[in-house]
Amino acid sequence: MKILKFLLLLPLLLIFVSMPVSAAIRLSTEKFEFNVKPNDNFLTGSFTVQNDGNATVRFRAYPEYFEISENGTILTEIKNKNVNSVSENIRFNPAEFTLNSNDSQKIRFTITNVRNLPDGESRAALFLEDIKTKQQALPTGSNKASANLVIKTRIAIPIYVDKGRVIKVGAIQQVNLEKVKNRYQYDLRVKSSGNSLIRVSGIGQIVKDNNLISEFPINERPVQAGTVGIIKDFIPTQKLIPGQDYTLKVSLSYKGQDNKEVLLRQEMPFNLGDITKKG
Repeated sequence: MKILKFLLLLPLLLIFVSMPVSAAIRLSTEKFEFNVKPNDNFLTGSFTVQNDGNATVRFRAYPEYFEISENGTILTEIKNKNVNSVSENIRFNPAEFTLNSNDSQKIRFTITNVRNLPDGESRAALFLEDIKTKQQALPTGSNKASANLVIKTRIAIPIYVDKGRVIKVGAIQQVNLEKVKNRYQYDLRVKSSGNSLIRVSGIGQIVKDNNLISEFPINERPVQAGTVGIIKDFIPTQKLIPGQDYTLKVSLSYKGQDNKEVLLRQEMPFNLGDITKKG
């Protein structure tokens, strides 16, 4: 897996960076989720790309297998081919297109041969990549060498396909608290042990003597099947008194394979004075 690619050619150094999508490009959806029915052998979908910027952009569309990191982000350029990939089965129309300022383009895609996919979840990212790269000069401190930052803009839309016997099983593995500078951060580990990802979200509560002191949201996080997801954020401490004992209660939920809500709960006692500093 690579994020930066370095290429040294004589006195010229090029650094290739894949950048997040510009705010000037808007998509009509952020993800696709399909359930394959017994008689299906292909799936279809579409989305719209809108150019709200001033510059003309030419995109090419292509699929790529991805995995979900422990922090919930997309990881691409996976070296080992995975049976859960549908990237080789996807066709786009159009595969390349130009977007002028304030123009939009509808992209249609077809996923073929879904009957032969394994049970559980298969996935791919639908990428739109700006064909024209941008270069930015970088200081090197040398008169003999120059450096340029080559920037590529890529937009990724994840697609998930569930087929056959789908299993979604989640469990809270642990809840910890740690001190980061002068703030207190929860470290929540959620294990997904089925064959399809789970999307967990919920609330955290700080309680003392059965009285609610503070409450905060835990935003939705995808956890890939067979992995452990890590969710970290800061707890509110404005109403907490150092030296006193409290309980942190975590309540999460996700939709199981039957589309019914599954609840996960765990709690831990704590005292701000006993929480160790990270690092």
